[in-house]
Amino acid sequence: MKIAQVAAVMFTLLLSLGIVLWLAGSAPTTVREKGTEENAPDAPIDTPTEEGVHNVNPFTPTTEGPQPKVVIEALVHDFGVMALGQTGTHNFVIRNEGEAPLKLAKGQVQCKCTVSGLQDEEVPVGGEAKIHLEWTPKSMGPFGQGAVIWTNDPANEKLELRVEGEMVSEININPENGWILANVPSGRPTKIGGGISTGLHDSFEITSIETTSDRLTFTSKPMLPEDLAAQNAKSGYELIGEYNPPDEAGKFRETVTVKTSLDKYAKIVFNVTGSRTGPIAIIASGWIAGKRLLNLGRVSEKDGKKHRLTMMVEPFDEELKILESQIQPDFITVDFQAAKNSETASRHRYTLNIEVPPGSPAGVWRKDSQGKIVLTTNHPKLKEIIINLEMVIQ
Repeated sequence: MKIAQVAAVMFTLLLSLGIVLWLAGSAPTTVREKGTEENAPDAPIDTPTEEGVHNVNPFTPTTEGPQPKVVIEALVHDFGVMALGQTGTHNFVIRNEGEAPLKLAKGQVQCKCTVSGLQDEEVPVGGEAKIHLEWTPKSMGPFGQGAVIWTNDPANEKLELRVEGEMVSEININPENGWILANVPSGRPTKIGGGISTGLHDSFEITSIETTSDRLTFTSKPMLPEDLAAQNAKSGYELIGEYNPPDEAGKFRETVTVKTSLDKYAKIVFNVTGSRTGPIAIIASGWIAGKRLLNLGRVSEKDGKKHRLTMMVEPFDEELKILESQIQPDFITVDFQAAKNSETASRHRYTLNIEVPPGSPAGVWRKDSQGKIVLTTNHPKLKEIIINLEMVIQ
């Protein structure tokens, strides 16, 4: 290519570049005001959840032109007390007394929340919507939950609705699992106490009390104000019972049926169980009361063994004495001793020392070949004290 042609091409390129730069410099510049949605990095972004919950107001309330007007009787509903485990509900009614349709949207909620009464997702002028809250508390004591409702009313963009009250037990039954009476003494009644109260009802009646035996009697009387306060109850009754045990030893089971005017608790049944140990109770290691059995375990033929039993005996008009003894095997010795007992004690303590002497013959005393100690006494209810023995001497 000739030098003249090259120079022409270069001139054309430079001219074109100059024209482009001139056009770019003379183009108008767009200026965005600070704080608009396009360049405000801190503006919250509304991303509703699948349940339609909005973290920020999805509407843009304006003070220009016709506006909606929110009217609501109260933002907080006090439901008082309700029974623990029950489900509570309340409707907040929102009226639109403005001049433009009212828009509503759910914000953060702490309980189940539904909105009804909307027409084309709006509350028309003069119309109303219901915000339905539903809750089921799981713990006793004060309770509060709520929901946020967003609106396009510039004077009430955020409504914080709340329900408050206290969770109580509808019924308090004491003792919940009935009475267990251990080692019931004979000769005098055993006192029994309990109660029924409610934190939900202002009053109720005990219509009758029935027992399965004449040995068991019960009455009731209204609880004192301080007792009701201690149980956070509105009304209740104290149960006052008495059990007269039979002379025979053994286990017993009775029931008490309390009928009330409460619909859900028209009949409350208590069990009364326990044992009557009889005129004597024996305390010792290796002692099996149900079998009247003393297990001495392994005994050294050379060293023998000593074992002590403590006997708790119901007192009578005389001092307990052993009138006669029968012992098998006959090489075992028994020593009976009385302790110092108070005259007012419900049981008197005695000690029975049993000894397998050193040099006793080897052998096995178990099951069908058990040993036995039979002590005849002067006690009117305890003619004999019988102790079965098991041991291995080797």
